[in-house]
Amino acid sequence: IFGRYYTRNEAAEVCPSGWRLPSDDDWKSLAAEAGYADGKSSVYPGIAGNLMADAYFNGEKMWEYWPAVKITNSTGFSAIPSGYGIKGASSMFHGGFENAVYWSSLLYGGGDDSETLAVSWLINVNKPDLVSNVVSMDSFLAPVRCVRDNN
Repeated sequence: IFGRYYTRNEAAEVCPSGWRLPSDDDWKSLAAEAGYADGKSSVYPGIAGNLMADAYFNGEKMWEYWPAVKITNSTGFSAIPSGYGIKGASSMFHGGFENAVYWSSLLYGGGDDSETLAVSWLINVNKPDLVSNVVSMDSFLAPVRCVRDNN
């Protein structure tokens, strides 16, 4: 139901031919489609509900009601709260029914840690914002939404 969870490098390889991980500009375009038009940002306030699916799993509402978030899915993005994982000796999964997290193609940094950090995008059940996060490329696990190339 929730799909698979990947490290950043795995995520970069799973998109089928003609598809790719979304870039920073792709996330900006999605934010604009969802109603935010103030340019590039690491936080797009007030648009999360326009990306969230009003879905149920085994009869239970997946996104709990929160007054600050009005779920409309007006973009058709249909985010569900599948959470994220932390890879280790025994992988742990967190945030199911609370967070939807997706990889970006954007790597973070420019110094020594630029090879180990990447950007993910988060929707949280009780916040109306789409937020970018810097996470470990090697131990953070998240689902993938691939974007079709323009070719």
